[in-house]
Amino acid sequence: MEGILTGCDARQEWMLKWWWRNYSKHNDFPVTFCDFGMTPSARAWCEKMGSVITQHPDKGPIKNFSKVDDPPWKDLIVPLMWNNRGVWFSKALALDKTPFENSIWIDLDCEVLQSVAPLFEMSEVKDGFSISYSLDEQKSPLKKMKILKEGVRGVQSGVFAFQKNSPVISAWIDRCISHHRTEFSEETTLSHLLDETPFNITYFSNKFNWTTPKVAHMGAVILHHASATQKRNLLNSIRFI
Repeated sequence: MEGILTGCDARQEWMLKWWWRNYSKHNDFPVTFCDFGMTPSARAWCEKMGSVITQHPDKGPIKNFSKVDDPPWKDLIVPLMWNNRGVWFSKALALDKTPFENSIWIDLDCEVLQSVAPLFEMSEVKDGFSISYSLDEQKSPLKKMKILKEGVRGVQSGVFAFQKNSPVISAWIDRCISHHRTEFSEETTLSHLLDETPFNITYFSNKFNWTTPKVAHMGAVILHHASATQKRNLLNSIRFI
């Protein structure tokens, strides 16, 4: 069975209906929503649209997302990023709860413009996983802050596809649990894991996860409003109905 995963906490649930409206224009795969701390009303809405799995940041295997060792980025990131770490890591921890044999994760700040069906085929490789590389201009500040190690290609974890028993997922979860006190996010954890481990996976085109919506991409399947600035602009443009 094929299906879609997304998720949020109470701070991001304002995008739920917008995400669904765009996704359902072009796709009818079943959706499972990950509850990272939604309000009861948002969870109830998700239960009407699909199924819900729960991965609350304060009830998982990582007990304190604000406690880190002494990584070089500790004094360089803003309070909002500290607040987001619980949801970021919970996203990876929730993946082994997927009800689907083949899953596509799509962040809630992604604007789906076309069918995402081709992504399912891209995970049909030995290690059952596919993702896109990060754009160079997005990696540069991460390397400057020593969030991402030099020489690491880096991936963008807003959109990826995976098969249920993919060894990438289990290794990613294990590394999040063991390295969360030195890793900035689930994305950097995965970037370093893929750099160090020779998995057989697919790296797909950025058109499936286009992270610079202001720059036109005629073939874009998904526009990803990834930054805080992009989400503020999105909030101003959404019609709430």
